[in-house]
Amino acid sequence: MRSKSLKAIAILTIALCSTASIAKAEDLGKWFTHLSVVDPSIIQDMRYYGTFNFLGSFVDGYEAPECILTKRAANALKRAQAKALSQGFSLKVHDCYRPKKAVAHFVRWAKDQNDQKTKALFYPRENKALLFERGYIAHRSGHSRGSTVDLTVVQVNTINDDLLHQIENNGRPCHNNPVQPEEIGVLEMETRFDCLDVLSTTASKEVSAAAQQNRKYLNGLMASEGFKNTLPDNLLRA
Repeated sequence: MRSKSLKAIAILTIALCSTASIAKAEDLGKWFTHLSVVDPSIIQDMRYYGTFNFLGSFVDGYEAPECILTKRAANALKRAQAKALSQGFSLKVHDCYRPKKAVAHFVRWAKDQNDQKTKALFYPRENKALLFERGYIAHRSGHSRGSTVDLTVVQVNTINDDLLHQIENNGRPCHNNPVQPEEIGVLEMETRFDCLDVLSTTASKEVSAAAQQNRKYLNGLMASEGFKNTLPDNLLRA
C-alpha cells in the first residue's frame, strides 16, 4: 500500500496536501475519484483555484474547485472524517491531486524574482531566491500522484468561512494571526495555509502549546488511517 503524506500549514489550521484540476468524472480513470463523491461531508476550500495563495493567482491546471484523489486515499480520508465527526470536528481540504502544470507554475513563479506581490503575506521572513534551497518548493510534488492532501480540522457546524476569509485578508503575515479561533470555528494552528515559514512545519516548537497539541491531534488522526507525515521536522514543501 502506497503511503500518503501529511504536512502542516495553516491559518489557525494545519495542512496535509493538494487540489483538483480535472472537472469531469469520466476523465478520472479507474484509479481516481472526486472526494465529494466518496464523502461529501468533508469541507473543500481549494485555494489554488483562486487567488488567495502564495502565487497570488489561479494556478495552472486547476480547472475546478474540486479535490481529486486516488480512490484508496479518498476512502482513507473518509475513515478519518468519520473519526473526526464522532469527536465534533470535520476535515477541511485545501489541496489534493496536483497536475504537473501546477508544479511547473510554482517553479516559474519561484524563479521570477521580480514578482514579490505576495511576500508580505506568505513569505515575509524568507528570501524568494532561496525558496528552493530552503525546501519550500520542489521541482517534483507528491501531490501529482494523487495520494497527498493538504488539510486542516475545524469544529462541526461552527466554521464561519466569511469571517475566516476576512481575517486571512487582513494584511497580516501568515505567521501572525492574533485571532481567537473559537470565533470562527477552527482549531488554533497559528500559521495559515501556504505559509512559507519555519513555523509551518508540523513539529515546530515555536508555536503555542495549543497549536502544538492541535497539530498533534490532526497528525494522529490521519496516521491512524495510513497517512504519513513525510516532513515532520523539516521545512514545509509546497
